[in-house]
Amino acid sequence: MKHYDQVEWTLYKEKLLSNKINEEMENHLYLCDECMKIFLSLIDEKEIHNTEKYISKDFTLDTMRNIRNLILLKRSRRKTTTKSINDFFLYYAAVASVAIVLTATGTFSRMINIVPDINNSIKINENKIQINRIYSLSENITNRTSEFISEFQIKK
Repeated sequence: MKHYDQVEWTLYKEKLLSNKINEEMENHLYLCDECMKIFLSLIDEKEIHNTEKYISKDFTLDTMRNIRNLILLKRSRRKTTTKSINDFFLYYAAVASVAIVLTATGTFSRMINIVPDINNSIKINENKIQINRIYSLSENITNRTSEFISEFQIKK
């Protein structure tokens, strides 16, 4: 991580650097305590006094009110998070108990054994269907031939 010296922070404070460098230095301030100390040491009494015209008179009161609201929000979220964690735990406990019951009763092993049986059953049914088609085709040919011969003999 590149650190900046006092001269660079003075240039930054006086806004004498390009926008890109300004942005890099500002982002660096969020991450580096050492550079933040250097930058804060450059702020003098005159600048502190001048800030009064930019900050409202109720700034401290508003800030404290916002902090209280954040604390209340965090407390309510903590209760919700705890409740949802308990709900998830109950859900997973229920699923685990069902899985244990199914395992203990042998349902899973029976399901595994059923798959090959289903496959064999499908093959047998397919074979029956093919045999039935062949039988029905041959039956149709026999019936038509018989009808043809019958008609031929009657006409003769």
